[in-house]
Amino acid sequence: MYRLIPACVFFIASQSIQALPNNVKLSTKIWPPYHYFDSQGELTGISVKHLNCSFASMGINLTIEVVPWSRAQQHTQMGISDGFFSASWNASRDEYATRSVDIAPQNWIWYTLKDSGTDTSSDDFKKTAKVAGTRGSNIVHWLKKNNYNVSAETMALDNMVSMILTGRVDAFMENQFVAEDALKDSKHFAKLEQTIARSMPVGVYFNHPFLTKYPTFLESFNQAVEQCHHQKNSD
Repeated sequence: MYRLIPACVFFIASQSIQALPNNVKLSTKIWPPYHYFDSQGELTGISVKHLNCSFASMGINLTIEVVPWSRAQQHTQMGISDGFFSASWNASRDEYATRSVDIAPQNWIWYTLKDSGTDTSSDDFKKTAKVAGTRGSNIVHWLKKNNYNVSAETMALDNMVSMILTGRVDAFMENQFVAEDALKDSKHFAKLEQTIARSMPVGVYFNHPFLTKYPTFLESFNQAVEQCHHQKNSD
């Protein structure tokens, strides 16, 4: 009877800690050109294509739910989803999840009026300039943490452009790809000066209970991501 106990313990442990999952559920938001619905109603984009490649190479079925950004993070924290994307590094996110390797590039850009003479790298700008950003974004989180005067937050880039043109703010910071995609048809976009503020590549945050259950998953996923990067660059 005593010899059966270790075997039972081993069986239970093997059920709770597995090699790789058959299915993974991730949460995200609509964020062109990283993730958006195409004309056929299919979710696509820079990050989505890369994730489809990575999970396909691992033989794992991927399900993606599209929700508001704050909910995507909440669902990951609560275990409703296994992770969320596309996310840059953030210390508060590290408390409940671990970030993968980069799945896509991201540059944070300062946008100011051309010929305004605004020096976004100066101490005076940081102390006195009124700036704007996307509500709930990691950019706004970083701006506030670094003591910039965030006087406006909005979900629409057109609003930020209007704020600059009317003098409500002196600058706004946004992801370069996102701004170019959203404002490509705006007649006012050409009036803006662009200055690279930070390089903040994006990845996938997987919650800690998921990674505890599948301890080899993250390494396997990161390898799959790198292989897909290499495959894309070779095409």
